[in-house]
Amino acid sequence: MRGLLVGGLCWVCAAPYLTSWVRVGHPLYPACTVDAACFPTYDITFDFHIRNADAQAMGHVGHFLNAFLSPRLCRAYYAWATGRADFMPYCEPWKQAGPGMTGHGAPTLAGWRWALLLSVGVLLAFGGRGCRFPILACVLGAFCFPTQYLGYLRYLPWVMLLPGLAAGALVRTVGQRWRHVAWGLGVVLMAGCVARATLFVAITLDQAFEVGEASRDPGIRAFVVEREALRNHFLLLTRAVPAWRNVQVLRAEEAPADEEVRVLAVPHFHVLLGEGREPPTSRYRAIRACPSRLGRYLRYGTFVPWTLARKFPLLAWRRVQTLWSADGR
Repeated sequence: MRGLLVGGLCWVCAAPYLTSWVRVGHPLYPACTVDAACFPTYDITFDFHIRNADAQAMGHVGHFLNAFLSPRLCRAYYAWATGRADFMPYCEPWKQAGPGMTGHGAPTLAGWRWALLLSVGVLLAFGGRGCRFPILACVLGAFCFPTQYLGYLRYLPWVMLLPGLAAGALVRTVGQRWRHVAWGLGVVLMAGCVARATLFVAITLDQAFEVGEASRDPGIRAFVVEREALRNHFLLLTRAVPAWRNVQVLRAEEAPADEEVRVLAVPHFHVLLGEGREPPTSRYRAIRACPSRLGRYLRYGTFVPWTLARKFPLLAWRRVQTLWSADGR
C-alpha cells in the first residue's frame, strides 16, 4: 500500500513534466525549449511582477501579513507609517483570488484566511505537542516563498494540511467526553472536505473538456484579449495547439463591433466563433449563469457525479491517444 501511495504521488507530481516532454520535447517548457521557432520560451509567471509602488513598499513581512492576517489592518498600518491615507497596494495576480477581485486587497479570499487562522488556533489549543512541528513547518514554508508569490494558495498546497489536522484534533477532544457527537462531527467534516474537493476536480475537468472540444472542432476564429498582459499567453496557445495555428489574437478594441464575443467557462477565454458555430457544452458555465445561489448549489449535486463519470474517462482516453498520435504536439 505504501508503495502504491508513493508511486501514485510521484506520478502525479511528474505528470506535467512528462506531458511537456512528450508534447514539446522539453520537460521544463515553457521556461526551456528545444525548438524556439515552434515552441518559444516564455515566463508564464510574469504577471506576478506587476505591482504598484504601494505593494513594493510593503516588503516581505507586509505581504505575508496582508495575505494571511488582514489586508485591512495592513493597509491601515502602512497608511499610518507612510502618512498616506490613500495607501492601496495592487498586484496583478490578486485578481485571480476570486470573482469580482480587482487586484487591490490580497491574494487569498477572506474565507480561506479565516479557515487557516482558525485551524492554527484550534491546533494550538487542542492539538498537543505533536502538532507544533506541522504548524511551524507550514508557516515557515509559506513565509519563505519569494515575496511576489506569498499567499498564492496554488503554490502552497501543504497549508491545506492545517484544517485537516485541526478537524482531527477537534474530533479527538470532543470524543473524550461525547463519543457519539465526535463520530457525527467527524462524518460531517469528512463529507464536507470530500464534497469540496470533488467539486473543485469536477470544475477543472469540465473546463479542460470544454477547451479540448474547442481544439478538436476548430470553430474558434479569434481570441479576444481582455488585458494586454494575457496576450502572450494566447500567442503561445496558437503555436502549441495544432488546431489553433491560424487563430488570430485580437485586442478587445480590435474585435468587430457587429460580432458577439463568446465567454467560455475557462477564465479569460473570450473568443470569436466561425459562422454557425456554438461554444462547446459546459455544465459549469450553465450553472454559473443561474441567478439563484440555492439553484446553483442544487445543480452542483448532479454536476459533480455526471462530470466525474462521463468527462473524466473521455479526457483520460484522449490524453492516451495524444501520446501515440503523430499530431499530438
